[in-house]
Amino acid sequence: MAIYNRSLSTAEIDSYCASAPKVGIPIDSADTNVTVHYIDDITNNVRLYPNPNNGKFTINGTLTSPTAELVIYDVVGTIVHRSHVTVKDAVVSKDIDVSTLPSGMYMLRIAAGDYTENIRFVKQE
Repeated sequence: MAIYNRSLSTAEIDSYCASAPKVGIPIDSADTNVTVHYIDDITNNVRLYPNPNNGKFTINGTLTSPTAELVIYDVVGTIVHRSHVTVKDAVVSKDIDVSTLPSGMYMLRIAAGDYTENIRFVKQE
């Protein structure tokens, strides 16, 4: 992940707004002393560990959405766990305990705004 915080010239502001409209920050290009805060490269920055595990694991990483939904599916697609997590300062971290589930392969789906990631994990006894 790269986090940037610097002042930009008017030309840089115009160029940036043209190339990255998803920032969502209104910028008046007439102001020559604008500071832009943005987060780049968030794709695939959420991880689950340990894997394999005993049903107790941690997810952490970076997301730009203020909340995320966590859904765990078994191998036939049945939802076996659902929770929500709050993202603070673009960082997500949550300990999850599904130790009561039987051993096997599961899929954790993380959905936060337009971002969705699926992470396979193995639960062992």
